[in-house]
Amino acid sequence: MLLSSIKKKFHSASTSFITESTPEYRRPRKLENLTEFDEDAPHATQGFTPNDSTRQLRSGSNTGEAFERGEQEQLKPSRVGSLRRLQDYRILYATSNQDNSSFRAALASITGGTVDYFNAISATPDTSLLSTYDCVFTHPNWPYDDNVLMGDRLAGFVDEGKPVVLGTFSFYSVYAIQGAITSPAYSPVVNTGAGSRYASSCYNGDGISPIHSGVTSYCSNFRDYLSLQGAGVQDASYADGEIAVAYRPDFKVISLNGVFPGWYDTNIWPLLVANACAAGSVSCQ
Repeated sequence: MLLSSIKKKFHSASTSFITESTPEYRRPRKLENLTEFDEDAPHATQGFTPNDSTRQLRSGSNTGEAFERGEQEQLKPSRVGSLRRLQDYRILYATSNQDNSSFRAALASITGGTVDYFNAISATPDTSLLSTYDCVFTHPNWPYDDNVLMGDRLAGFVDEGKPVVLGTFSFYSVYAIQGAITSPAYSPVVNTGAGSRYASSCYNGDGISPIHSGVTSYCSNFRDYLSLQGAGVQDASYADGEIAVAYRPDFKVISLNGVFPGWYDTNIWPLLVANACAAGSVSCQ
């Protein structure tokens, strides 16, 4: 269910994790490939504000290389905020699995935009196709057509300033995505070498970033064994201690360890994906 606050007045393609008391100099001033915030729309009582000290990447720099060089400091989440609709926002569900139209419909109902399916078992989305989308959500259940090329193209997508959300089995040794997106410069996590967990555990309630806006509980039977790498930040955990959510400091690469459409809750997982895409689409320039 949508939060009541995001059913009210909204601006085309806008999100907000700010509060009424957020100083002007700390408010995001534009969205990449989207439109300005609707300053008249009601904001959440609690919200997310980027760290003042976040440095801007040099114009034209590769974001992965920039993180390796330490050009950008870590963004620090404050409190869970409220997602506002992203009208006309386009998400590509590019997975090496069959389509799940119910999941896509649920996700689209949250964002107010479009969610398309791409079969990554038989092909790899090219850069021209990717350029027409604002966010990509991927996870394998069968081998990718080309897992290295898939990872390289997603890294290029991130370099364009757009977010990639990696779901369950993305780091599972048999079907894992490869290429640049899995390097410490991009991915916040790496598989510990133990494969995947096939035992249920539930969210510990410890998420504080906007990714967990409106999310109070979820469980999963399918999760990768993960550890943080590079500048990766853990946002939440499962009761058994496994990482539930982690992100690169700019939210451009997010790991949702447990999202596997069709196997369980049809409401919470689309909300997590929508929140992840929204968090990664905010520009703090």
